[in-house]
Amino acid sequence: MAEREGPAGLPMPEDAAFLRAQAEKCRWLAARVTATDVADTLLQMAREYEERAARREGKGGEGQERSG
Repeated sequence: MAEREGPAGLPMPEDAAFLRAQAEKCRWLAARVTATDVADTLLQMAREYEERAARREGKGGEGQERSG
């Protein structure tokens, strides 16, 4: 499993469950903000997290993420 460096240099796991949880957080926030541009950005981020999770699970076909 590839990991990125997050805040304070801590590793950020990039497994499908983590990515789906991030997508859910984005959707939760999008439902609660009043600025439509912010909500749209959060929803786009959620879609991207879901796509990355699908690629991690091997459902993305071509262009799977590479570690490194």
